[in-house]
Amino acid sequence: MHIADVLKFYHSYEQSIEQCLQTVPYTPVEDRSARNMVKYKNAVEVCIAKSDYLTNEVIRMLYFERNPNLSNESIAMELHIDRTTLYRHRDRFYEQMRKEIGW
Repeated sequence: MHIADVLKFYHSYEQSIEQCLQTVPYTPVEDRSARNMVKYKNAVEVCIAKSDYLTNEVIRMLYFERNPNLSNESIAMELHIDRTTLYRHRDRFYEQMRKEIGW
């Protein structure tokens, strides 16, 4: 799994974790899956809390409120930054996530 995938699925983790925990019989595979989802969800929340406003806006627009009609360049324009700055903030967030997850 890639950091971008973790961020894309962030909003579905709560429901997926619940479904794993309610599955009967509960198997070790589901247990590992639920543990990973909890770890990823917590990592996203910690990294968001540690990040500055602009980084949070970049991540929010790229992954949480993604408008399929907007390109990365359009998102950068909407935030009044250049595309390189958008990528720099995204990549720093990715690095924080990697450290938090332990990858």
